[in-house]
Amino acid sequence: MIQRRNTPAGSLRWISINLALLLFLVTPAVALEGVTVQVLSVGLPEGLPGYDLLGNGEIKIHDEAKRRMTECIQHQLHVRFKWSAYPTKRAIEMLKDGKLDLLYPMGFSADRHATMAHSQATWDNSDILVSTHPIDVSDPQLHLAARLGSPQQVDESASRPGRMSASYRYADLVKLLNTGMVDAVVIPRSIYEEMKNQWPAHAIVSKGRDRRTGFYVSPALAGNWLRTLDAGISTCENGHGP
Repeated sequence: MIQRRNTPAGSLRWISINLALLLFLVTPAVALEGVTVQVLSVGLPEGLPGYDLLGNGEIKIHDEAKRRMTECIQHQLHVRFKWSAYPTKRAIEMLKDGKLDLLYPMGFSADRHATMAHSQATWDNSDILVSTHPIDVSDPQLHLAARLGSPQQVDESASRPGRMSASYRYADLVKLLNTGMVDAVVIPRSIYEEMKNQWPAHAIVSKGRDRRTGFYVSPALAGNWLRTLDAGISTCENGHGP
């Protein structure tokens, strides 16, 4: 039984302030089937193959496993993702400034981890090198191309100074390879799979760096909520989601 008692004005003010902090939401919430669902703004790298924005913040994810994982995470956390697409560099700055709640899906890298809080990985997504002739992936003289601002560009530029080309559009990387301007294109395996019919028929695929994909989160969500996100990812990975 809850008992009522007189409480000093100062104590009431302290309780009110702390209650407000506990109930504070960094984003709007909507009621759905009797459950309060938090709406989180998610930045998608612009031009990412396999992800189509449909308007009203909705998205179509082509890969069934990725779609189910993304839906499961939303279900576990009682959130709804509101999607928008931006150039990667701009999206990262918006996240740091609190103008976006999440970036997803994003390739992990030490460079990004140094400035942004991140979730545990949602899936493995190693780099691959696509070439039209046999290559030695450890050869520092290889001339490679990668998407501008991607972890592949940053990591490979560090080990191959002056031997990297970059383009914002993945389709332009295909052109660089087809015209012999580079020895190979380095991209995430998922990108290669989504664009498989655009690569040369005689393309050779070589394994590159190990890499994983997941969420980067805004400073406002980098505490307890991030731990909740990780727990949701684990649940969905283990097949315990809807």
